[in-house]
This record gives sequence, C-alpha cells and structure tokens, in this order.
Amino acid sequence: MKSLKLILCSVFLVWWSSYSQKFKIDNRTQEQKEHHSDIEGIGLADLVEMLKFQGIEINKFKLGKFDRRYVLYLFADEYLDGKMISSDTLLNTSNTYVYFESEEPLYHYIDQMTIMTKDFPEEKKSQIMIKTYGFSTTTSIEMDNTEKENVLHWRKYLDTQWELNKKIPLLIYASSWLDKKYNVRRFCGAKYLKENDEGTNELLNSSPNYVKISYFVTE
Repeated sequence: MKSLKLILCSVFLVWWSSYSQKFKIDNRTQEQKEHHSDIEGIGLADLVEMLKFQGIEINKFKLGKFDRRYVLYLFADEYLDGKMISSDTLLNTSNTYVYFESEEPLYHYIDQMTIMTKDFPEEKKSQIMIKTYGFSTTTSIEMDNTEKENVLHWRKYLDTQWELNKKIPLLIYASSWLDKKYNVRRFCGAKYLKENDEGTNELLNSSPNYVKISYFVTE
C-alpha cells in the first residue's frame, strides 16, 4: 500500500509540473542563451585588455598595395648598447597568396601582416606568431643580455608602407633602463613609434638591449 501511495504521488507531481509549466518564446540573443555569465556591457576594448593581462598582444600592419610579385623577408635584428649584434631571418616568402574559386587556384597580393606576441617575463622571452592571408609561422625572441631588474615591452611602428629594398620596422621588443639621475628603472612613454621621432629616438638611445622586427621587399 505504501508503494502504491508513492507511485500515485509521483504521478501526480509529474502531471502537476507539466500542467503548471509556462511556455514563452525565448527572445534572448544566441550569446545570452549559450552563456550564463553576465556579458552585458563587455566590449572589444575589455577583451583586448584581458589579452594584455595574459601577456598577449595582437598587432596588424598595413603594407600597402602591390602590383607585381616580390620577395618578402622578415628580420629580427638585436641591438646591444646601440650596436647590432645579430640578425635572424624569420621569414623568406613572396608577397602573393593563393585562394580557390570553384576548385581553381587563383593568386593575389597580400596587403597586411599580423604579428601576435605572448610574453614570458620571467624567462625574458616572447613567442610570436606571424600571419598573412597565405600562411602562418611561429618563433620566439629571447633577450639574454637584459639585466634581471629590467622589464621588456613591445612597441609598434605606425608608418609601415612598403618601399623597395628598404627595411621597414614593424615592432620593437625593448628593455627598460636605469635612469641614473633619479636611480629608477624606466621605459619611454611613446606608445607608437615613428622613424626619426623624438620619443622613438629616446627609446633606441636609452634601451640597452632591444630587438627590432622589420620587413624587406626586394625583386
């Protein structure tokens, strides 16, 4: 008898639950349906800051328009006390890429490059990913000559339009330095770099150790 009462009670609860359920069209966005956390008010700038908090930066560079095929190099030149001590070729490719339409391979010219960086401050190292329409590759930059107390920062150049047979700088991975006048370690305040600019020259002249990433277009 007790078992019968439990069964009847369970059936009644199921019936009552289905009868009392209220149905309504769900007008929430897809993001609101899939994510239970509060995403209202979170914008692109917040996501960028979150990446920076993780030591990740994304830099896009406009290279300009090409009208013929060239060879494209990407270099990492390391400087110590103002003198270049090494030069590594990070990339040796062309300025073209292939895409497909109806299974037919077609070619065009790249017009931008993306470089993503992921810093490891304790190791004085940064991993980088280089990406265009046609390929991507990864490598790392290590700063063995940096003093233990110094910190490393990335800074990007603004004017990155290509010129034939000329190194065009894109990024600098530079060490802070000791300001002997005030006995503090500092880094220049220039957020973006330009060639022959006062803030850029201060960085290049003051940072004891830095790596400059540049690209080079030639025939």
